[in-house]
Amino acid sequence: MENYRADDCLKPKQRVLDYLGTAEEAIARLESSEANQEEKTKLLARLQSLIGEELGTTPQV
Repeated sequence: MENYRADDCLKPKQRVLDYLGTAEEAIARLESSEANQEEKTKLLARLQSLIGEELGTTPQV
């Protein structure tokens, strides 16, 4: 991940946008993978949890 400090201020909006872009790529790779459905479901749930932690919310499945 990049450094998001500018003049000692965090840039949370840009950080979250970059994080979500990375998450979208991971989801696309996961959906096209050969993993079984149960494994995909677990990994997607974990990814959603990580996104929720980054945003400070808990996304609904």
